[in-house]
Amino acid sequence: MSKPRSVDTGRYFREYSTDEIISAIHATNGMIAIAAQTLGCSRDTIYKRMKKYPEIKAAVDEAREYMVDLAESKLRLAILNGEPWAIALALKTIGKHRGYVERIEQTGIDGSAQRVEIYLPENTRDQNQIESEIVDADTDTTD
Repeated sequence: MSKPRSVDTGRYFREYSTDEIISAIHATNGMIAIAAQTLGCSRDTIYKRMKKYPEIKAAVDEAREYMVDLAESKLRLAILNGEPWAIALALKTIGKHRGYVERIEQTGIDGSAQRVEIYLPENTRDQNQIESEIVDADTDTTD
């Protein structure tokens, strides 16, 4: 029996078992491009199989969660070692609820409010309704 050929390219292709794909995913920590390279197939092959077989998608999700856990443990070590970048990252992300956030305040000249003008094309739906909504937003004092 001859090997199957791709309809698109005419090249021979190999059918990969679900177990082979899952093993490659585990071996490459969920990195699909490297798993595909290891198997000798394209990334699309793995993505298509992920859609068809939930156990492949679950293996990718599990491997990626493991990588996040690993990264978090390395971040923890960097924080304990007093690395300023790690401390700043932790405060900006998991410390947001305590007010450690970076924000950019945009103001007009000398700290005054900025005025925003919106120009609408003539053919916009119900021009008067849109202009009314803009005016209503300007006069809203619920702040």
